[in-house]
This record gives sequence, C-alpha cells and structure tokens, in this order.
Amino acid sequence: MGLSRLVVEDFRALRAVDIAPSDGVNVVYGENGAGKTSLLEAVFCLGRARSFRGGKIERLVARGRPHFLVRGELATSDGRLTVGVRRGWDGTRVRVSGEEVRSLSTLARLFPVQIINGDCLRLLSDGPRMRRAFLNWTVFHVEPSYGDAWIRFEKVLRQRNAALKTGDARLTEAWTAELGRLSAVIDQARLVCLSGLNEFLNHRLRDWLPEEEIELVYRRGWSKDSDLVSVLSSNRDRELEAGFTLHGPHRADLEIRCGGVDGHQVLSGGQQKLLVIALLLAQIELWRLSGEVNPLLLVDDLPAELDAANRSAVVRAVEALNVQAFLTCIRRDAITLSSGSPKWFHVEHGRYSEVV
Repeated sequence: MGLSRLVVEDFRALRAVDIAPSDGVNVVYGENGAGKTSLLEAVFCLGRARSFRGGKIERLVARGRPHFLVRGELATSDGRLTVGVRRGWDGTRVRVSGEEVRSLSTLARLFPVQIINGDCLRLLSDGPRMRRAFLNWTVFHVEPSYGDAWIRFEKVLRQRNAALKTGDARLTEAWTAELGRLSAVIDQARLVCLSGLNEFLNHRLRDWLPEEEIELVYRRGWSKDSDLVSVLSSNRDRELEAGFTLHGPHRADLEIRCGGVDGHQVLSGGQQKLLVIALLLAQIELWRLSGEVNPLLLVDDLPAELDAANRSAVVRAVEALNVQAFLTCIRRDAITLSSGSPKWFHVEHGRYSEVV
C-alpha cells in the first residue's frame, strides 16, 4: 500500500496541493518557510489525525479559513482506498472510502507513518514517557491485538487508581487481577517486538557506529523476578498512601545505553543523531516485514541534521528500505539519490510543483 495521490487544502500556509507521489522516494525542496515541513505535517496528520509538532490541531487550519482537509488515495492489492482527515469548528472528522471512522486506531492501522526530524533526539534526552510511546507504536503495527489490550489496560488502570485515591482497598484488589492479566499480555508483546527491533538496529549500527556498544535495555515496570499481581499486593499499603498504581507496563522504560551508560551522556551530538535515526529506521523495517500495510517515512531537513558523509549513508539506507518516503531539503543538490524512480517537488510560498 502506498500514497498514490495527496490533496491538501487550507493546511497552515499551504495553498491547494494536489500531487501524485512516487511509491518510493520523494524529495521536497524549497527555501525556509516555503511549506516543506507543513507538507510532511499534513501527511503525518493523515495517519495520526494530529501534528508531530504538538499543540492544538485547530492551529493547523489556515488563517481565516473554516477548516483544513487532507485527503490521500492509497493503492492497495484490492484497488484504491481513500482516506480523509478534516478539521473545522465541529471537530475532527475522519473518513475511509466515504465511511466515517470513529476510532483513530483504525486510521493508524491503515496508514503507519513515522517522522525523523530534530525533535527525535528527545528519545534519548527526555524521560521514559516518550520512549514508552515509541515502544507502544512499534508494537501496535506489529501485533494486531496490542492496541485493544493497551486501551483495555488503561481503562482498568484508571478504575484501580480511582479506588486507590478513595482508599478503597477491596475495590483496588478487585481490579488487580485483570490489571495483572493485561500487563502480562502487553509485556510479552513488547518483548517479542524488541527482539526484532534489536536485530535491525544492531545490523545498522555495525556500519554507522562500529566503535560503540549500543544496547536497548527494557525495564518492564515491575520486578522481572515476580508476577505483577504479587508485586501490587505486597505494595498495597504504599499505593493506598500514594493514591495511584506504582508498578506496571505504564511505568516501563526503554533505556538506550552505550557501554552500559545512558547514551545521551556519552555520545556526541552527531552520534546521537545517527543512533536515533538507526532506531527509527529499525522500527520502519520491523513494520514493513511484520505488518499488513507498507509504512511511510517522513524525513525533515536531513542536511541540517548530519554532515555530508553521514547524510549520504542515511539516504542510502532510506532507499534500501523499499518503502514510500518524503525527504525535505533547501537545495535540490543537497540530497543525492542512487536508485529507484524518485520524484522531486519544488515548493514556493505554499505552492507545489513537480520537477522533472
């Protein structure tokens, strides 16, 4: 599955955009502020119904306009599928082939998308929450039942936390068994997924950071020597005092270590960028081989992130992934492609044109 047509209307400063991307690599170039990142943001919104920049989705609507619309035609083995995301005064509406979709997880499954940009370094520098989100998205597109298990887990967790907050020990215990069961399912799915992720990551890093000993250390959120129900029962008094659940997959972390130390502390800025890019490319590889649909990769302003040699290495890796990708840069000659049938698009003042 690939994005065969992209239509964008009134999204930030973009004018009416209607392009037919390549199913391989697409390069978007233009001056700063021309609308390169906004196009990637629109594509991302097509898969997640939100921006990778954060903030309120209402701010994506062009000034003075009632709503924005992003619509994509996806080529599938059975024909074509149309996906649309519209945001206006009446909220966000998502349609798939004309039918309204209530669950955003349905949209995400149809259109797996990931972004590589300057903010990705937060995987190393920020706390566990961001790495848990990365881990959850990784497993979501590999294990079909994971999304439902995680949604159910969060509901049970909220119920248990409410009982803890009111000091209701009996009701707390009633939710403990179900929390333990769901946590085991989530933990096992994460472990299986991490095995594949590690394999792809190590293969890449043997070429990119051969001198460094990089490892992913998974902390599941409770003692590895005990089942969660036992841990929760033995810590019930502490939890009642705290008013929330102290252990479980919602407390997990994916530590990214170099020589046994936090990678953020010992690696140079350039090495950190390569490490995070390698991790995200490993995620894409895992999605491509494990999922039912082909993922889409967005890479924003790669020349600003890496020197020429490393930039070329990353571009070659993206080409070798055999997935649809959008790369942005200021000048056309900043990115050199070596294979496939890429398409080039120039943007100026929010207007896009294909360059032959």
